[in-house]
Amino acid sequence: MHKINQRNQYPTNTSAYAKSDLYIKELFRKLQKLIYCLQIDLKALSDSNKLYLIACFFHKTQRERDRRQRMINSLQDRSKNIEIKLQNPLISTRNDLFKKSEKVYPNERTPYSINSNEEEESKQSVSGLREAQRVMIDGINWLYKSNRKF
Repeated sequence: MHKINQRNQYPTNTSAYAKSDLYIKELFRKLQKLIYCLQIDLKALSDSNKLYLIACFFHKTQRERDRRQRMINSLQDRSKNIEIKLQNPLISTRNDLFKKSEKVYPNERTPYSINSNEEEESKQSVSGLREAQRVMIDGINWLYKSNRKF
């Protein structure tokens, strides 16, 4: 991902962009080939382990096979994300946009800012949320009634 982000900093019609794009695509092909080889190796190992149905070892090998399959699935998900990023170099993610705005305005507090303390602050009890909802409804009712007089 670092190489892709570095490539995206170059203008698209330059030789530096083209060189880095070719290099990244070659690395991506190698990654896909390695993931495919891992899948084939895992399938071969799991097929050979099915011949040994010793109860104690079977559970251990079954769990190990499942663990390795989860790791391969995670690699496949990452490769899909890389492929999307390769195909759409100009699309920024929402978090990237907010991180850039936080660098420009580091002390501003907005409801949209990304902050590690926000998770702690946003955890309210149900009664606190109901109270906030009641206050908002009362405020809306007051505004509605005050506008009817005009």
